[in-house]
Amino acid sequence: MRLTVRTRLTLVYGGLFVLAGMVLIGATYILVQQRLPMAVAGRASSEIPPDALPGVGGETQPQFVQRVVDGTQNTALHTLLTQGLIALAVVSAAAIALGWLVAGRMLQAMQHLTATTVRIA
Repeated sequence: MRLTVRTRLTLVYGGLFVLAGMVLIGATYILVQQRLPMAVAGRASSEIPPDALPGVGGETQPQFVQRVVDGTQNTALHTLLTQGLIALAVVSAAAIALGWLVAGRMLQAMQHLTATTVRIA
């Protein structure tokens, strides 16, 4: 089965859009992952007074705070990745549909040109 020019253009540009979106999500994830430990740990240590938290389950206050910080980081990164991929899927579907329409409009002029050339010949 041979694909039409319109379909091939849509696949190429749609694929490039999805690839660029995945690179953007990956870069964002890495940047947030690197910055988040400093932001959360600094915030946790500055907002919690030393005697505010008793040891929970035999762990010391620093261990408890570290466990909370780690949980917050994991939740934030998981949410970033999940929501980013959902958004990428929705926007990619719209971009591919729009690409299909634009490719049809662009190729329509070539079809008229080809038909005119055949008529003249």
